[in-house]
Amino acid sequence: MARDYLFGKADWYSVERDQQAKMRSEIGNLASNQILNSSLDDLADYFEEKYTLSVPTLNQDTMVADQREKDIDVTNDRNRHWITPGPHILRGTELSLTLEFTGDAELFHVRPSSYTMNPPQAEVGNGRLFCESSTRDWKLTKSALNSIGGWSTLKAI
Repeated sequence: MARDYLFGKADWYSVERDQQAKMRSEIGNLASNQILNSSLDDLADYFEEKYTLSVPTLNQDTMVADQREKDIDVTNDRNRHWITPGPHILRGTELSLTLEFTGDAELFHVRPSSYTMNPPQAEVGNGRLFCESSTRDWKLTKSALNSIGGWSTLKAI
C-alpha cells in the first residue's frame, strides 16, 4: 500500500459519465437473441449490479488509533523564523489511525462536488484505510482527521 492523496484523481461527474457510457456500450453490443431470451428484470438486475458504485463506508467501531512522540523537521514551517540553516528538529506528536471500510476503495480517489485544496493523505487497501499525521499543532491533526471522518470517534478515546 502506498500513501497517496485522497479525493483528487478524478471528479465525480467524470466517473458517473464513464460508468453510464460503459453501460450504454455494453447494452448496445448485446446480441438480439440474448435480449429476447432474458427477462427485462434479469437484464436490469445484471446492469444495476455491474455498474452501481459502492461508496465506501467507514466502520468506526474497528478504528485503531495510536499516538507517540516523534522528532519533526520544522525547517520549512512558514510560522517559524530561523537565523541558522536547518534542519530544525522539534518534538511533536504523530497520530496514526486505521479504519476498516466497506465499498469500492477506488472511490477514495474521486473528488466530490465539494472539496478542499488540501486533501488528506492515506494508504487504502484490503478494506483498510491508514493515515498518519505528525505535527506540533493538534488543531491541524484534528482538521486532517475530520476530513476523513475519524475525529468525532477519536475524541471519545
